[in-house]
Amino acid sequence: MFEESLNLVREQKDGNPLIPEISYCLAAVYAYLGEIQLAIDHYELTISTARKRLFDDHPDMQRYTFQFQLFKNKLEETYSKGYLIRKWSEVFSDSQ
Repeated sequence: MFEESLNLVREQKDGNPLIPEISYCLAAVYAYLGEIQLAIDHYELTISTARKRLFDDHPDMQRYTFQFQLFKNKLEETYSKGYLIRKWSEVFSDSQ
């Protein structure tokens, strides 16, 4: 649904102020679902499109960058503790 919304907004007007917010919501959803690359892609899209119309000290811009940094920190913590490695090794050992 969010992907469709994002596509509709893109078709209507270039630089639509809804694009960063929809992309931000998609990033949060993909992060929650564990779709890491899609989450990163949408966080980056959020920040790059928001920078076209917002200053770095704007509250929305600060929220976008803060949440992306928080996501990256959590991702690094997860990798450093080996959670993802264990998860994948469990999946492969169960399937064999």
